[in-house]
Amino acid sequence: MRAVLPLLAVLVAAVAVAAPVPKAVKAKSIEDRIVGKWKMVGGDNGVSSGFYVVYAKGGAMEFRYEDGGGTARTVYPGKFKTTEPDGENKLGTIDWAVTQGGRERGEVSRILELTEDTLEFVDPQGVKERFERVKEKE
Repeated sequence: MRAVLPLLAVLVAAVAVAAPVPKAVKAKSIEDRIVGKWKMVGGDNGVSSGFYVVYAKGGAMEFRYEDGGGTARTVYPGKFKTTEPDGENKLGTIDWAVTQGGRERGEVSRILELTEDTLEFVDPQGVKERFERVKEKE
């Protein structure tokens, strides 16, 4: 029996070293998934030509109106925060506010679709807006 115990201890140690526990992959938060530049491509009220929304990590955002060459004609700074999915909002929400003409305006929009390339949400009045992610130039 005494000879078996050290052998058993070596066997247990070898198994523990040889089979590490895999790390759990944490799903990206809604904020992490929307960070980037998005171009408006559709909406119930039409499409604003050259309109972009830029979301940055930490809650900063801006509305940008750009000319055809990508130069910003007008930029409205703001802030945003997201909520994770719940029973009422299955994809979460975006609570945003921007300053335009010295006044702050904003709303809480419910996310309808969020993929790597598409963001669609509906505002409290029921107006839908659709955006496509702008790919970074390499």
